[in-house]
Amino acid sequence: MDQEQFFTTLQAHLDGLLYFSESEAPLLSEKLGPLGEEELRAKIALQNDKDPQSLSSIDPAAFFSDILNQADPGDRVIVENAQKFGELYTFLKNNCSNLQVFRLEGGTRVPIIITAVLPDQDTLSLSTYAIES
Repeated sequence: MDQEQFFTTLQAHLDGLLYFSESEAPLLSEKLGPLGEEELRAKIALQNDKDPQSLSSIDPAAFFSDILNQADPGDRVIVENAQKFGELYTFLKNNCSNLQVFRLEGGTRVPIIITAVLPDQDTLSLSTYAIES
């Protein structure tokens, strides 16, 4: 899949997708360039005005599985949104490497950043947030 097709398909997965917590937040994509692990962690912390020590990793499979498993089966909108997260996860696993999920702890608004390495070795970032009071 060429880069243009990748980003067109990625945007289709992101359109209308919301991360539900005590609020709902969209996912925003950004190409960060080629970054090593430490550079990536530092950039995520800097972009969110947080100390790099507040950055915690979440197993991607567990993160996406939790979204699917926590969807209230009686709420069609939440179930459909969770299924879209599952489709996004499959798309990222099939087209990228080094998939990671980070949280920046230490506040009511908790940034959540999904990263993946593209075939051209640039790092893709999908940012959202949770409200946790």
